[in-house]
Amino acid sequence: MIADVAKEIGLNWLIYSSLPETLEGFEGSKYNIVAFYGKNRVEKYIRALGIPNATFIYIGFYTSNIGTVYPIITKNDGTSEFVIPVVKEDTTIEIVDAETDTGPVVAKVIEEGPEKWNGKKVPVASERISFGKIAETLTKVTGRQVKLRTLNPEETKKELPSLDRSLDMYRWLNEYGVFRSEISDISVAKVLHPNITTFEQYAYKTWVIKTYISKFKII
Repeated sequence: MIADVAKEIGLNWLIYSSLPETLEGFEGSKYNIVAFYGKNRVEKYIRALGIPNATFIYIGFYTSNIGTVYPIITKNDGTSEFVIPVVKEDTTIEIVDAETDTGPVVAKVIEEGPEKWNGKKVPVASERISFGKIAETLTKVTGRQVKLRTLNPEETKKELPSLDRSLDMYRWLNEYGVFRSEISDISVAKVLHPNITTFEQYAYKTWVIKTYISKFKII
């Protein structure tokens, strides 16, 4: 793997994208989320490998998943539903426009150097926001009422079958958000990238355009 190659060639600094452990090392329920614990175990491996410097980038919930992975469904009465499994109105997550904002955060980390960031976990998230607030923001931005509709496991199998195997992730979000206690202070992301995109800003640049085009039946 890339970490072994980095060690073999004497790389001075490795930057790796990680997420929290979800199965081991803490009390309480255990969540089988391979996308999380798989990354975390590579992080642990890198830490033990003896590379001189290593930094770990923790990326939040992707704004781009809203309206794609998690559909926004327009009903006959003109209102819309934001559909996602298991989560609650007050479930709060760390969110980011990953496509736009990951690069600037990582670039600033590189600029500041390994002396400052060796061994650190760096959040890439603009804010903590609830799923209910996401729906409210979409309502504000589009001018159409958007309500959150959460699916129970049986409904998920029927309506979003591709997400059926990911239910533990949504249960995790309910309890811990994305980062859990791995990163309690996400303000460092804004220090590194002052123009990091809030969800409302993302919604304006994404959903206003979609709403405008849809009025002319192009989509």
